[in-house]
Amino acid sequence: MPAAGARAVRSARRQLARQDFDRTAWQQLRARLKGTATQASRPAADPNAHLAAGDRALAREDYDQAVRCMYRAVDVDPTRTNSLRALAVALVAAKRFDESVPVYESILGAAPDDRTARYNLALAAARIRDFRRAEIEFRKLLEARDDSVRAAHNLATIYQAQGKLHQAAEAWRTVIRLAPKMAPAHASLGEVLLDLGKPEQAMVSYALAATLQPSEVAGWLNLSAAARSAGSYGRAAVALQRAAKLAPEDAEVWQRLGDVMLELHRSTERRMFLGSAVEAWSRSLRIDPDQKELAGKVKFYSAIQASQPAERR
Repeated sequence: MPAAGARAVRSARRQLARQDFDRTAWQQLRARLKGTATQASRPAADPNAHLAAGDRALAREDYDQAVRCMYRAVDVDPTRTNSLRALAVALVAAKRFDESVPVYESILGAAPDDRTARYNLALAAARIRDFRRAEIEFRKLLEARDDSVRAAHNLATIYQAQGKLHQAAEAWRTVIRLAPKMAPAHASLGEVLLDLGKPEQAMVSYALAATLQPSEVAGWLNLSAAARSAGSYGRAAVALQRAAKLAPEDAEVWQRLGDVMLELHRSTERRMFLGSAVEAWSRSLRIDPDQKELAGKVKFYSAIQASQPAERR
């Protein structure tokens, strides 16, 4: 897999790792458990006693104890779907995703139309890097409801996580059709297009993402990277200038701006751009003086700038 494609894959996998499981069903069950007494005062055969104890263990972040309590609830009444849902929540909290997969499968065996369980099953599969299984489950969610933005978004992410970049691009376009103002979807499409070797198209997607979230530095940095890959150094410089306004104390932003200004100088032979490059690099050095290579670059190009005749107006 090309290095650029590998970067897109890592990005998608990080995104999946940050996604939260849907705990709606568990929150509803917890509300019904509020009146349950302590486990010691309830019959051991009552699954609600174990569920309540597990809930208290979750509250104090004793996840292993929560898992033990939820397993007891399932043992008392293995056909009770609520106990399975609670067990799945505890296993996910304990990061025992591999154990949660068969639990979600059992829930779906009893309630095939449980979209929350299917979503969580897909996410659990993704956490254990079973991306093919996650793809299948997200596709089922989308087939059952083709206007589900969440399902479409996750399917696109799963394609990208597997390195299926052409399918990911089409899937991100589906997300954008459903939610045209979702800036992260435009940014993800831009990332995929850039890795597919289509920097001009990526630039359009990144520009839309940056416009939708103008206060996000990352959006302007992405746009500058795509513009630079497309050879549009002027647009890259403008995007970096926007980023610098948002993050004036970010040394890396100024360093990147200097690099783009140097490329503008080389492509146009305009002395003013070389001066702008030296100025941006110098700003970066004032913020972070521990950049020996950049300091050498400033010294070298400052000498070149001084030796060049002034431009005619």
